[in-house]
Amino acid sequence: MKNAVESLLEDDHQSLSNLLTELDREMANSNIPRAFELLDLFWARLAVHIRAENLHLFPALANVSATSNRLEEEQVYAWPSLLFDNQMVARLCESLRQELENLPPRFG
Repeated sequence: MKNAVESLLEDDHQSLSNLLTELDREMANSNIPRAFELLDLFWARLAVHIRAENLHLFPALANVSATSNRLEEEQVYAWPSLLFDNQMVARLCESLRQELENLPPRFG
């Protein structure tokens, strides 16, 4: 069963994947201006995703004892539900959500 953090970040991965699919379609149609817009948006969205992880997810996990050493890196999104109580997971999820929605003004 997925936790809120895992679902939020995986949903954002899917959204980024969808952007790349749309970008590929626009490139194939030689719609270069739209392709550049999508590429710019993709890089901005990827940056806020990475920022959310680095500012909130990874520091929260760094404060955990040796539990984190036993888990594989590809399971990192599932760790919060394994390591934190529901209140901490909810706070972490909200912090991540705020970062993911914090796009540069040109995309607002």
